[in-house]
Amino acid sequence: MAYVRLVGLTKKFGTDIIAVDNLNLDIRDREFVTLVGPSGCGKSTTLRMIAGLERPTQGEIYFDERCVNDDEPRDRDIAMVFQSYALYPHMNVRENLEYGLKKRKVPKIERDEKVKKIARLLEIDNLLERKPKELSGGQRQRVALGRALIREPVVFLLDEPLSNLDAKLRVHMRAELIKLHHSIQTTMIYVTHDQLEAMTMSDRIVVMNEGKIQQVGTPKEVYDQPANLFVAGFIGTPTMNFIECTLKEDKGLFKLDAGLFSLNLPEKLRKKIHQNIFPSDVILGIRPEDMQISESEANGSIPALVSVVELVGSEKIVFSNVSDQTIISRISPDRELEINKEVYLIINESKMHLFDKKSGGALF
Repeated sequence: MAYVRLVGLTKKFGTDIIAVDNLNLDIRDREFVTLVGPSGCGKSTTLRMIAGLERPTQGEIYFDERCVNDDEPRDRDIAMVFQSYALYPHMNVRENLEYGLKKRKVPKIERDEKVKKIARLLEIDNLLERKPKELSGGQRQRVALGRALIREPVVFLLDEPLSNLDAKLRVHMRAELIKLHHSIQTTMIYVTHDQLEAMTMSDRIVVMNEGKIQQVGTPKEVYDQPANLFVAGFIGTPTMNFIECTLKEDKGLFKLDAGLFSLNLPEKLRKKIHQNIFPSDVILGIRPEDMQISESEANGSIPALVSVVELVGSEKIVFSNVSDQTIISRISPDRELEINKEVYLIINESKMHLFDKKSGGALF
C-alpha cells in the first residue's frame, strides 16, 4: 500500500492552456479519494499524471517517500481502470484476467490461484470461460476491475469507470466498489463528474474547477460547509438556492435585505461579524431541504408562487417563483400543492450559508 502526495502539480498544454494549476494534495494510505468536478476541470489529467500517462509541467508526485515523476507507468506499481472496458475481445474472461500476469512471467500455478481469488471476490467465477461479447455491461466492468486488481497494485486508479452503465447498474456497482475497497484495502483514487458517486463512495472528496482544488473534505464536510459558491452549487441535488442580499445594520441588528423580503441574521452569525471587514453585498445560500413551504404567512417568511411540482418517489421537488427568481424546495410526497398557488417560504436559519458576492468565498 502507499500514500500519494502531489506537490505543486501543474500541467500545461502549449503556452495558453493550464489543465492543472499548482495542485497540492495528500492522499492517505488505503484511503478512497474522489476527484470530482465538471468536464475540463483537470481531474482526469491529474489522474493520468499520477499514472505516468502524462508528464507534469511542474511539480512532484510521491508514492510514500519516492518521487515517481521519471518512472514509467509499468514501474509505478499502479493499476488503472478506464471509462471503456478495453477487454481483449478474442480472449475469454480467464485469459483477460491473467494476461498481465503472463506478461510478467508469473508461474501458471500462481496465476491460477490469483484468478480464482479475484473471480470469487468479484463474483465472476462462473463467467471465466465466456468471451466479452457474451457479458453484460456490469459483468464486463467487473472483469476490467479484476484485470487491474489481480496485479495487487499499491495504488488503484479509476477514471469514470461507471459512466457507460445504465442508472440501475451504476447504483449496484457503486455499492460493489465500496465493498471492494473494504476488502482489498488499497489506496484508491477515483475520478468522476457525478457528485452523487463522489458523495456515496468516498472517504474524502476533492472538488476541482478550472484546474484548481476548490475544497478537500469528507462528503459531510463538503456538503455542510462548502468553501465557496462553486462547491455549494456543484455538490447537492437539487442545487443550493442562491439569493443576492445586502447586509444592513440597524441599531446593532444585522439584516439580509433581498428587496422583496428581509431576514434577521441569526444570533450565531451576528456574533461572527466584524463590521470593518464584513462585505455589504453577500449571497445567501440555502439548500432545498432547509426551505419549508407554508400556506400561511409567518415572521421572516418569503411570499412565492408555485410554478412546478415534481414527484421523484420519496419526495416532491417544488419550484417556486420569488419575483424573477426560482427557489427550489423539498417536501413530503404526500403533500398536495397546486400550480400557481401562493405560498410562503420559511428558511431554516440554522442552515444558512453566506458568501462574499465579490470573491465567492464562504464567510463562515
